[in-house]
Amino acid sequence: MIKKLSTILILCLFTVALAAAAPGPRHVYLTWQGDTSTTMTVVFQTLTPVDDPVVYFGPDSHEKLSEYPSQTKGRPTKFPGLNRWVHFVKLTGLEPGQTYYFRAGDSKNGFSTERKFRTMASESEDVRFVTGGDMWIEPATFELMKQAASQSPQFALVGGDMAYADGKTSHINFWDKWLDGWDKYMVTPQGYMIPMILAVGNHETRGGFGGKPEDAPYFYNFFKQDARGYFSRRLGPDIIVYVLDSGHTNPQGGAQAQWLAKEMERTQNIKNRFALYHVPLYPSYPGVFNNPYESGGRKHWGPLFDKYRLKAGFENHYHTFKRTKPLRGNKVDPAGTVYLGDGCWGRPPRKVKAQLDWYEAKTASRRHVWLVDVSGDKVHYRAMDPHGKIFDEYEN
Repeated sequence: MIKKLSTILILCLFTVALAAAAPGPRHVYLTWQGDTSTTMTVVFQTLTPVDDPVVYFGPDSHEKLSEYPSQTKGRPTKFPGLNRWVHFVKLTGLEPGQTYYFRAGDSKNGFSTERKFRTMASESEDVRFVTGGDMWIEPATFELMKQAASQSPQFALVGGDMAYADGKTSHINFWDKWLDGWDKYMVTPQGYMIPMILAVGNHETRGGFGGKPEDAPYFYNFFKQDARGYFSRRLGPDIIVYVLDSGHTNPQGGAQAQWLAKEMERTQNIKNRFALYHVPLYPSYPGVFNNPYESGGRKHWGPLFDKYRLKAGFENHYHTFKRTKPLRGNKVDPAGTVYLGDGCWGRPPRKVKAQLDWYEAKTASRRHVWLVDVSGDKVHYRAMDPHGKIFDEYEN
């Protein structure tokens, strides 16, 4: 009997040792590198190199890895200058509007707990998403994450300045805390992970402005949404988002503006067209309207937004709240674009101008995230504070 108990004890200790040695990935998060209805990119990180990063997945929940009907192997990437590997596993051939359960990991480090996501629908349906920027790792950042997730958004548009690591390898702990917060809080009440679509900001970049992609190593190596840093994402048949780089790793004009013109021409028949970027064309912070990157946005992108009837521009950077009047041709126009900002998803609010400018409908020194509901060709925008209070609404 004693011998049997000793054997059981040894087996239990061995199991505990294995679990401790293989805790699973350091981070697991979702983004897209392609069609949002039929693909999903699962990203996870490890602190040691692995040869077999893999995601097991299927439309039903399972207790064992062997029970999942599908698996896809990923491609590991070593982060330059750090003992950190980022593994990208692009799941393809998925069904639109379908729930999928998955576990991500490898044989050396172990696997994540079971998670789930939902692909975007291929047919018209009501869509909800959240957007904001300038986050860092403040308590208010995580409170706003909780409030955002409580509204069951299908995805999040993040407009730059996430972890405030400034591209420095010495600031990896900032990203670890930010990704830990996203993993913990950006899950809906139904248990769905919230995929993110991100634009680059100055605090992703060594030097802030006028750099190249290699100056924003975390942004390009942690997410790999597109090699250029500017791209579009179609989110069902009625929504497209143009994700832009406001001069951090790509000039606002030149190749980026040429791409935007062609892309907006190609997609002009999509009902709801939005743009996501960091530096506002119409800022709420005093004394910056004619700064180079604000002016550059109005010069290179503004005429395209006007021509192709952009519905809303999601702006960030200044840690304030703002909603403009509808604008077209640098004038108030009832059929124009509304610009929402200005990036205060956690960072301490700054002072706004003492009086509203000609283009502003409402401003405030207030932390917030935008909750956006799309139904057909109608869009309803709501600004929500860290306590879940809605303090501004608009519809177009």
